[in-house]
Amino acid sequence: MENAPLWYSFVVGFFGLLAMLMWLLGVFLVTPSIDRKLRATGEDEVSQVVKWPFRTMVYLYNIGMPMGMLNSPGIVLCFNCDRQQEVATPLQRWICRIYILSVVLMMLTMLLANLIW
Repeated sequence: MENAPLWYSFVVGFFGLLAMLMWLLGVFLVTPSIDRKLRATGEDEVSQVVKWPFRTMVYLYNIGMPMGMLNSPGIVLCFNCDRQQEVATPLQRWICRIYILSVVLMMLTMLLANLIW
């Protein structure tokens, strides 16, 4: 079995670093703002149920995914998703979308490497 070419490792690394950067932006830009806005209206179920490091992941997932995807049965992270998407600013929405896209592309490129090489 051959090793994957070097350029392929750079592609996977790029998407991985992009996902980590978006997660950090989510920690510092998305989570505090969304928490504040939801607490002001008394709709802070996520902050009551999910603790800090995982709360960022819930917000990134709920705000970044299209609503049709969140309404499918079996989604356990969907706490008040429509309200989270309403209070998010356009910049926060783009951070979440880029995070979801980079994670999906990183996983697909890793899967492709396993199928080809």
